[in-house]
Amino acid sequence: MTNVEKKSDPHSGDDIDYFSVRIQSKSLIVDFKAALKDSGVKYKDVLNYTLAATEKKVNFIFRKFKGNHDNHKDYRELVSAMLGMLEFSAFIYAAQPRINFAVRLTRIIATIVDKLHEFEVERDLKDRVFKFIFDSINRHIKHTPHDRFHEVETLSLLLALNKLGRGYRIPEQNIATFVGLEISDAGDYSFKRHMSYFSISVCLLYIRNQARYGKLHDFLEAEIKKKFEDRSAYLHQDSELVIAALDLQCCPYISQGLKEYIATSYGVETARLPLLQRASPYWFTNWENFNLSRELDKKRAREVY
Repeated sequence: MTNVEKKSDPHSGDDIDYFSVRIQSKSLIVDFKAALKDSGVKYKDVLNYTLAATEKKVNFIFRKFKGNHDNHKDYRELVSAMLGMLEFSAFIYAAQPRINFAVRLTRIIATIVDKLHEFEVERDLKDRVFKFIFDSINRHIKHTPHDRFHEVETLSLLLALNKLGRGYRIPEQNIATFVGLEISDAGDYSFKRHMSYFSISVCLLYIRNQARYGKLHDFLEAEIKKKFEDRSAYLHQDSELVIAALDLQCCPYISQGLKEYIATSYGVETARLPLLQRASPYWFTNWENFNLSRELDKKRAREVY
């Protein structure tokens, strides 16, 4: 529930509008379930619209809150409202998880995280929101089948977790499990089939060059090399490999040796690699300045979700 009331301007004494918001997530969930039951509509038929409306409401709340006088900004109330919106969004998404709904949920999370940073909300309050996001997504991914049918959904949520910053990093073995890797008793990673380049690029974006993910990083490098080795007969006809070959030349998270191996696989002399790498700051993945919110905005501009 949102409300606009009059309060006194601390400087002039004039009456000014004051925006307040209360979100009761439990009531929202109960009312939503009741509406579905009464109408006979299925979750999957309204989730896209509901999550889109939720995202719109989140933006509305932040926009109105920003208009409050600094002396009348109740950040605890704002954070409580965002927790309510997130709890409602996570609940309805879990009822019918699909990739287009995952994109919607990711947009809501990205918006909230960005706005809390923009409004310079104090760390303790932000951590309440970030911990809820971290726990909710972790819980959902753990219960999602780790197969190719749920790959894009899982990776989208992994990118959402990346928005939370260094204080909310997932353990290496959890990431490996999330992307469908098998872990031996000795702790070694393996994959029944080749990882898709999308999985590889998202993993690299998440782990970067952080020492804590060293073992997974080594596995990814070996997996990349194996992709090119096993499909060497049709390197020039395989669009995924061509995209990966160009994209990885600008990736700061793989070794120079691997970049040279990929280039020579296509007959490119190593001496010419700097020319290829300087041709563009990045080809398909903005490795060093990846902005999830901006990428989701671009995706929304291209497709209807």
